[in-house]
Amino acid sequence: MKDILLKKILYTKIESYPWEHFIIKNFLPDNFYQNLIEELLNTIDPVFLQQKINSNNHRGPATTRTSLINNKQVHIYNLFKTMNSTDIKNSIINKFDICIHKLKDNKYCVGDINEYYYDISTFGHKYKVHRDSQRKLVTIVLHLATKGDDITLGTRMYPPVKHVKSLDWETDCVKITPYEPNTLVVFPPDKSKNKRSNHAMGHTSQKTKYRKNILTFFPLINNSI
Repeated sequence: MKDILLKKILYTKIESYPWEHFIIKNFLPDNFYQNLIEELLNTIDPVFLQQKINSNNHRGPATTRTSLINNKQVHIYNLFKTMNSTDIKNSIINKFDICIHKLKDNKYCVGDINEYYYDISTFGHKYKVHRDSQRKLVTIVLHLATKGDDITLGTRMYPPVKHVKSLDWETDCVKITPYEPNTLVVFPPDKSKNKRSNHAMGHTSQKTKYRKNILTFFPLINNSI
């Protein structure tokens, strides 16, 4: 599978508006993806999920966030292992000039993935416009939409202004990644002018029951510490 993914990453072009990112539809092989979805169904207790829904707590990045880092189900684990491989890391990092620049003087290096989450959001959840931590070299999102879900529930992107708190969640959004099954979204968190990756997420459509994603990142490690 790794060779298939490497080829897709290699031939995908960087999109520069409103800041650098790339999107790959149908990222994982179909059979692998379907088995992954089946395994993810086993990670959430439906009673617990309903309790979270009933609590109406919309403060965090998702209604529920489940760590998959120690999950040994075959496809969940194999996706983690593949994305954590040196070849995949290098293929993604080398697509972004800002990542190459951060690593060029050997002060920093890319670490192993240490956070790997399954996020589920329900209608009404909104997470603020923000920039990811600079400890993340590259942020990786895999949309897990069900066929027929609202396509506008992807990652919301905003102009790369310095003062992120000045951005309105609704009116300042300039692009939304397509919330479609098996769609990969990758971008480097950055605070440089014109590359500030201001973004948000939320579930605002009654057409879709659950907004589901896998989230992870490549950590940026300071070699001097």
